Amino acid sequence: MSGGAWILLAAVGIAMARATRTRKRRESRSRLLEVLARAARRGVPLPPIVTHVAAETPGENGHWIRRTAEALGNGASLGEALAATDRNWVPRHIAEAVTAAEGTDRLPDTLDALVIEDRRGLAHRHRMGALLLYPAVVLVLVTLSPGLLAVRRTALALDAPVPPAWITTVSLAVAGLLVGGLVFGSLLRRLGVMPLTGLRSSARLLRTAGTLLVAGLPLGETLRRAGSVSGNVWLSLRARRAGRAVDRGDAPAEAWTSLRLPAFARARLLAAEGARLTTALAESAEICEERYEAANERLQRLGYPLALLVVGALVAVHFAGVFRFIGSVQEGLW
Repeated sequence: MSGGAWILLAAVGIAMARATRTRKRRESRSRLLEVLARAARRGVPLPPIVTHVAAETPGENGHWIRRTAEALGNGASLGEALAATDRNWVPRHIAEAVTAAEGTDRLPDTLDALVIEDRRGLAHRHRMGALLLYPAVVLVLVTLSPGLLAVRRTALALDAPVPPAWITTVSLAVAGLLVGGLVFGSLLRRLGVMPLTGLRSSARLLRTAGTLLVAGLPLGETLRRAGSVSGNVWLSLRARRAGRAVDRGDAPAEAWTSLRLPAFARARLLAAEGARLTTALAESAEICEERYEAANERLQRLGYPLALLVVGALVAVHFAGVFRFIGSVQEGLW
């Protein structure tokens, strides 16, 4: 097999291993957050509950849950205990959201919202995995088969032509484009450049801002802390600038406008006053989540037939080369 085929096999194997690890991590984290939400709603002490969850969770995920239980037992708050774990296991926006909700009656609702977000993320990853698994398998087979046919040709001592090398080249190029697109898309999501990421980040900021305002924090500090929960680099920077501007005496309407939130959310916030603001924040966050889900569904409905078309074209080209090789082998045998 060529070096490119080995690279493709290794890339597919690594991607599948990382996807499995991420799935298990999210499943364990969402289960812990769900248990924490129930315990917080009932007023049950958290350390024994977290210790019990850790005992039922094997491997690396159980280790981080035990670390959380130890931190809680040593007197740390829930937000501090979660922040002390690995950033890949508990992302910063989750720890910040819990910290913001602690001390308020919204902690159970905040934990429930984080569970829902995690489970939606799991569902999206599952659908994307199912979407990309078939193309990945076909790409591997298309890449490997010319080399295997060339070996068979040598073993039969035939004068049949070697299967076209460009089949492997095209397959590797498509695989490279897929991997590069996934990596580039992940980078854009982290920076918050993609529109869909902006909807989810806006929902996090709006939900947390409502929680902090209910807790009695001033708007300037609320914006700064909610920005760090958004998980969006640019939105966080704008929120910090808006918070400082409010502290200097700027009008709240200018702060909401400077955040560059979705138009429907901005309109609701600018029209809300006083106690209605927290309601407008919660409603806007819910609408952001709904639109994020709807847009994801549309993209996936478009992506699946597109992937089938690309893979179908590769298979057609591949089989054309393979049948040409088989015909040459038959001529050699006769």
